[in-house]
This record gives sequence, C-alpha cells and structure tokens, in this order.
Amino acid sequence: LREIGARLSTTLQRDALVTILVDEIPQRLSIAQAALLLNQDDASFQSLGETTLHFPADHPLVAQLELSNAPLALRQVRDLGKPLVDLLQQQWEIALPLWSRGNLLGIYLLGARLSGDLYGEDEVETLMLLGQQIAITLENTRLYHQIEMHSHNLEALVSERTFELEMTNRMLSQERDRLNVIIENMADGLLVVSREGMIVLVNPAFEEMVACSRAHLISRPLYEVVDFDQLVDLVGRSQLEPDHILSANCELNGRVLRASSAVLVDGSGTITVLRDVTHEVAVDR
Repeated sequence: LREIGARLSTTLQRDALVTILVDEIPQRLSIAQAALLLNQDDASFQSLGETTLHFPADHPLVAQLELSNAPLALRQVRDLGKPLVDLLQQQWEIALPLWSRGNLLGIYLLGARLSGDLYGEDEVETLMLLGQQIAITLENTRLYHQIEMHSHNLEALVSERTFELEMTNRMLSQERDRLNVIIENMADGLLVVSREGMIVLVNPAFEEMVACSRAHLISRPLYEVVDFDQLVDLVGRSQLEPDHILSANCELNGRVLRASSAVLVDGSGTITVLRDVTHEVAVDR
C-alpha cells in the first residue's frame, strides 16, 4: 500500500486514477473487484470504468457513509435493507467514503477477498488511510482538470483574439492600401506636417506643384525645403487654430493654388490640400 500511496500522490489524470483503483489495487490485495463512484451534480454517485453502479442521493449506503469518515463493512450494518443486500449479493464487502473539505467526493467499493476470509480490523484501518489518500488524489485530479480546462479555454480565447487581430490588421492594411492609391493618384496636392513642423507625407501632385521630390522633402522642416512663404504661414496659423479649417489662395510659379489646412484629429500635426485654381481665378478676372 505504501507503493500505491506514492503513486496516488503523483497522479493527476482521472483515467490513471481509475486504473490504479479498479485494476491494480484488487490484484495487489487479492480482492475480487473494486469500483470508484463519484459524486454527480444531482448528488447521486456514478461509477467510472467498466463497472456500472449508480447510487441515487437517497441510497442507504450514501446515507450510512455521510454519517462517518470510517470504512463501512457492509456485513456489519444492521437492518441492511434490500439495496445493501443486493450489494452483498454482488460480492461487495467494504465501502470507503472519500471525504475532502467536508464534501463526500466519492465512494470506493471493494469486493470480497479471493481467499474467502473477511477483512480484519487492521486491514480496515489500513483501508481508511488509503481512502484518505484517494480523496486527496481525487481533489488533485479535479483541480488539475480545472486548470486544464482553464488553459484550454485560454488557448481558445487567445486563438480567437489572434484571428480577430489578424483580420483587423488585414482590413486595416487593405484600407491603407486603398487610401495610398487615392493619395498617390489625386489631382490635388497633399501635405502632412508634424506638430514640430517636419514634413511627414506628400503626394506626387504636391511634388509637381513645388518642383521638389519627396526624397528631398520627407522628414525635413517645411520652411527649409519649400520656398513658399504663403503656404508655410498658412500651416503655422492652422496649428494655432485647431478648431478651424483655414484657406487661402497662394501663388507659386505662375499658378494660383487654393490651400486648405486643418489640424489632424489626433493633434499630431496638420494636413493641407492644395488645388490648382489658376483657370478659375483667370475666368473671374
């Protein structure tokens, strides 16, 4: 039993526990049979493994075991009643209550000894210790199962969230690609300047208007690389009036550009759109 106790103390899987209790212990102790019944949600007890036993909550054996932590020798019970007589006729001799923290977790049934002898007092006391060890192992397997379920649920949740994040990133990437296509092909010039005055983004139309490539513009101060005082002034005033869209006609290289500037939603800088209105202005004149 010491070896069995040592194995029980390291057992975390319920199936492995059932194998030890139902198969190995009867062989080692020369017992005809053994069965493990666990407390169910409806307070009844159902056996695990090949043996089919079911005790309702009002079964006399359950009532007897709920009164004591000690093993119950069925032959010593007075007024057995039919349910207990049936168990004796099925060669069940000893019932061990498996208690943990005031809860009857299960019942461990042991059959008759193959020698035909009855269980002695010393053997019953040893079985009582075994029952305590089984109860501890049952509680450990229950907690381990909860941890496994929590881990599985957590993995499923992480997988679900990862998939959602991948889908969101994919949609954002597609939206960004569409936006880039629009920016790169729009007829109006587009200029984004950071709060510190550094050029963050321009499009081909803006490059053509100021006659300067983006390689020369990006990450450089607007006032240094663009000889366009009216535009620099408009962007500067826009940063001082974040609640308004400022517009002005600016002349550059013989063209009249209608510039509209506003602060970005997140306040990180300004966005300015320049439209060539040279023809419209000439018509008005």
